[in-house]
Amino acid sequence: MTIFQAESEDILERIFNNLFSLESTPVNKEIIATVYRDLHSLKGAVRMVGFNNIQMILHKMEDIFDAV
Repeated sequence: MTIFQAESEDILERIFNNLFSLESTPVNKEIIATVYRDLHSLKGAVRMVGFNNIQMILHKMEDIFDAV
């Protein structure tokens, strides 16, 4: 669980920073792809520790970025 916490904090920090970057450059495909990859990584991590509700939320967020 300690490894999960450290990893997810890093991923969440990258996601938030990149989302803030998207506010100023909303069509930056590199940032969009990076957020998508980080969401996917976080989804895998939460699945491994059994946080199924969070996994479903992250899956929906991936769907949104698929549409973007």
